[in-house]
Amino acid sequence: MEYVYFFANLGVVILITALVLLAVALYMLLPAIKKNRTVEKHRKTNFAHRGLHDIQKGIPENSLSAFGEAVKSGFGFEFDVHLTKDKNIVVMHDTSLKRTAGKGALVTEMTTDELKKVALLGSNEPVPFLSDVLELVDGRVPLLIELKTDGKNYAELCENCFKLLDKYEGDYLIESFDPRVLMWLKKNRKNIARGQLATGNITKNKFLNFLYRNLFSNLITRPHFIAYDKWNYKKLFVLKVLKSIFGTATYIWTIRDMKEFDEVEKHGSSSIFENFIP
Repeated sequence: MEYVYFFANLGVVILITALVLLAVALYMLLPAIKKNRTVEKHRKTNFAHRGLHDIQKGIPENSLSAFGEAVKSGFGFEFDVHLTKDKNIVVMHDTSLKRTAGKGALVTEMTTDELKKVALLGSNEPVPFLSDVLELVDGRVPLLIELKTDGKNYAELCENCFKLLDKYEGDYLIESFDPRVLMWLKKNRKNIARGQLATGNITKNKFLNFLYRNLFSNLITRPHFIAYDKWNYKKLFVLKVLKSIFGTATYIWTIRDMKEFDEVEKHGSSSIFENFIP
C-alpha cells in the first residue's frame, strides 16, 4: 500500500512540475498583451520586399523607384535602414555597399554627403534616405521598416529614426532581429507596432540561437507581431502556439512565387514577397 501512495504522490508531483514548466514557457513566449491598432489594421497586409524592384527594368532593391512602383500598385513595402557616420538614417539592406552599389565601404563609416554621391547598381539612382521615403509615400501605403543595428548603436538608431517618424502621419510597423530595438520601443514608444524578426541561426552561439529561434526573447520584448523566415515557419511549434493561443500576427519572408504565397495564406499569415505580383 505504501508503494501505491508513493507512486500516486510522485505522479502528482510530476504533473504539477510539468504544469509549472508549461506555465513558465508560455509566460516567456507571451507577446504584447494589449493589441496594437496598426498591426490589427494590417495583419492581412502583404508587403513588397525592398519595394517592387526589378533590376532587369533598372529598378534596384531599396530604391525610390522600387518604392514608387509599390505605391502605384497599392502595396505596402518593407525596407531596411542603417545609421550613417553622421547619424542620419539611410536605406540599405547590407552593412557594406559592395553588393548593391559596387563599393566596399561600410554604411556606418560613410557620411550623408558621401552616400548621396553613390548610385545603386544597374541604375543612376542615388542611395535613398528615410526622409526621402517618407516624403515619397506620404501615408499612401503602410511601411514595414527593419532597423539594422551595428554593435551597440541600437539606441542612436532608434532615436534618430523617430526624429523623422514622430512627424510622419502614415501607418508603419517597426521590426528588427535585434531584441534591443524592441526593448527600446517598448520603453520609449510603447504604442508603436514592434515586431521580432527571427530565423534559424543569427549568431555563432548555439544557445542564443536556440533562444532567438524559438522566440524566448519575447520575455523581454513582448512583440506585437512576428516576422519569420519561410524555411522554418511551418515546422516551428512555438509559432503555432503564438498564433493559436495568443492570436499573434505573423509575416513570412521572403515569398517568391504564388505557391509559397498560397501556403502562407493557408497558414493564416501574411507575406513579405518579391519577384512576382500576388
